[in-house]
Amino acid sequence: MPRVEQSEVRAIIDSDLLDISPFITAANLIVTEHLTTLGLGTGLLKEIERWLAAHFLAIRVSQDSDENKKVKSYNSKLGLDATDFGKQVKVLDSSGTMAGLGKMVVVFDVINYDD
Repeated sequence: MPRVEQSEVRAIIDSDLLDISPFITAANLIVTEHLTTLGLGTGLLKEIERWLAAHFLAIRVSQDSDENKKVKSYNSKLGLDATDFGKQVKVLDSSGTMAGLGKMVVVFDVINYDD
């Protein structure tokens, strides 16, 4: 069950989309999956979810030519850094978990061969 209402997300981002529940659902799933066991308070989890939903909405709105006049274009390849909303998620998440999501980790061993 989402922690935030559509009106709470709309309070921080302007959009003409009537139903923004898909963005809230996605944010809720991510916050629930990755942050609920880390000891963050319920109020903080709610704020992270709200700003993450706004981040997802900003990415979607930037792709919609009708709303492009209202919201600047964002590069979704930048992850949370693509929007000011995503950057706020990183600030709110004191665990650092959200900043690390989606980043590829490469591990390799150097093998020394003596000939």
